[in-house]
Amino acid sequence: MPDNPIPNDPILDRLNDQIQWFDIKSGWNQARYKLFKVLVIVAAASITFLTALSAPDGWDQLKWTYTMRWVIGILGVLITASEGIVQLYRFNDNWLRYRRTSEVLKSEKYLYLGEAGPYATAANRHAVLAERVEAAISEENQQWVTLNQQQNQPDQQQQPQQVNPPKPNEQDEAKPDEQEQVKPNPQFQDQPPAAEQQPGEDKPKLNGEPDPKPD
Repeated sequence: MPDNPIPNDPILDRLNDQIQWFDIKSGWNQARYKLFKVLVIVAAASITFLTALSAPDGWDQLKWTYTMRWVIGILGVLITASEGIVQLYRFNDNWLRYRRTSEVLKSEKYLYLGEAGPYATAANRHAVLAERVEAAISEENQQWVTLNQQQNQPDQQQQPQQVNPPKPNEQDEAKPDEQEQVKPNPQFQDQPPAAEQQPGEDKPKLNGEPDPKPD
């Protein structure tokens, strides 16, 4: 069955065009992602190998060390730059996302051509195809916008939260007043405590008090 059974059909033409575009972009991002990852692996392995090497015969040790520092430094820059480029352009995410969208569109195409799935009982298969194709493309565009907004959004520095000191409790504020006690009169501080009167004993007589009358 041909890819476009209806000549000059805009829906199928758009579907085939989008499938081709997502296939090309998926392969392009896959190739870039694997290229930079291979560079990182080779450079990292080379640094480990060069670090263990010693100066060959006839080479000045100082000159060899100086050369190896430059080579290892360049390889380190290559690793950092490669990882940064991969993260910046999101080759891995684009590769997987474009491949997924391409497979979804292919599935819709073959279900439509085979009159299966949602197209088996649809009254207007053409309208259902248009809706499902546009929904898949719209979902992919929304994911692309969301990822770019997250990438371009500046990092918001977390400001330290100011912790207000706890307010004193009303009971705590009243404690100093409660703790204030009446100071004793210094005139009575030096006097010894009065002895307790035992039963049957006469009450001590104060100065100037007359003697009690006998019964």
